[in-house]
Amino acid sequence: RPLALPVPWAVAEGEVIRQRVTLTLTPGAGSAPAPNAAASTRARLPQVSLRIVESFSGTILEWLNDDRLDFGCLYDIARPRHFISEPLVREDLYLICPPGQGSGDLPFEELPNFPLIMPSRPHGLRERVERAARETCVMLDVTVEIDGLPQIKSLVSRGVGSSVLSLSAVMDEWRAGQVSARLITDPHLRRSVYLCRPKGRPPTEAASAVREIFVAIVRDLVSAGSWPGVLLTDDDAQ
Repeated sequence: RPLALPVPWAVAEGEVIRQRVTLTLTPGAGSAPAPNAAASTRARLPQVSLRIVESFSGTILEWLNDDRLDFGCLYDIARPRHFISEPLVREDLYLICPPGQGSGDLPFEELPNFPLIMPSRPHGLRERVERAARETCVMLDVTVEIDGLPQIKSLVSRGVGSSVLSLSAVMDEWRAGQVSARLITDPHLRRSVYLCRPKGRPPTEAASAVREIFVAIVRDLVSAGSWPGVLLTDDDAQ
């Protein structure tokens, strides 16, 4: 049911006063629960204006440090110095390839057999994959660099190459048969999603209410298998 909240941090919409809460996501981290979070916030918090922004992790870090947003979803940011992080989900990384190009798990040492479409450095995903390559003495074949998740998915579905992504990033395409997904093993590559907020001020009541909705949706999606991953607790932060 709708929740009653006070009026600070409000914006005017005609004659209606709404409290604004800004949630910023990278193209991968947190994008799965975003639509449900928007719908639930509208239904349960009609006096809240939820602003969801998608941006690169470097921009989100800057905004967190400058206290310009309420929450941001980031990968592998367990113990930051200048803001507070809350662990949400640990995801496996997969080789995402055109339909019909193999099935089953893929040992990491076989990754050089696939021409890769990857974001350019210093993207966190690219650095994670290249670190594993250095540790296992594997030479990757990165044939296309492109800094855009929709473009990467489009190129993979068209057969231009493969990529390394979480399954949640391509869930719709995978279910539609537009791409194939093979779990990378030996070693497994994993990334953790964190919900972060500025340390300089306590969250508003509106922001706290939105956080509760967002975290509950994350847990429901993971429990139902709609967001492949493992739920994390504060004890899992490393």
